[in-house]
Amino acid sequence: MFVEVCSALGADLYDCVYPSRTARFGTALVPEGTLRLKTAAMAADYRPIDDACDCLVCQKYSRAHLHAKITKEPHAASLLTYHNMRYQMRLCDEMRQVKHFFDVKGDHLCKVLGIHSEGDNFTTVPRVCSEFCSQAVSKQHGSGMAARGAFIS
Repeated sequence: MFVEVCSALGADLYDCVYPSRTARFGTALVPEGTLRLKTAAMAADYRPIDDACDCLVCQKYSRAHLHAKITKEPHAASLLTYHNMRYQMRLCDEMRQVKHFFDVKGDHLCKVLGIHSEGDNFTTVPRVCSEFCSQAVSKQHGSGMAARGAFIS
């Protein structure tokens, strides 16, 4: 989800270790954000990580199977890395191919980012990103942290 936000703001270079770093902590990347496979709820969830994913991991392993592996076997991080890399590749392909990608994903980002529109309807990703950055700056100033980088207008 942050890849979409950063892309809407003009970024085109991303952290190359994100898919593997998140996988080491038992987290899978999914369209709704992230899926923490170490949580107890995953122990009885026999669905794939992502129903729409075409990767080998989603075709062969359930969330429950990966939950059992991630708590005991280092090999599970490799499986999650494989899925996470495929997810990011598909996401970037979709952003490149869909002509109006950023116009159709605005409402989805509002939900994922937890932005409440308070009567205003955020319909485009640039408007969602603007609101997200405004809220991030407010939170940083409220906690005594200085705004950095992309949050400076």
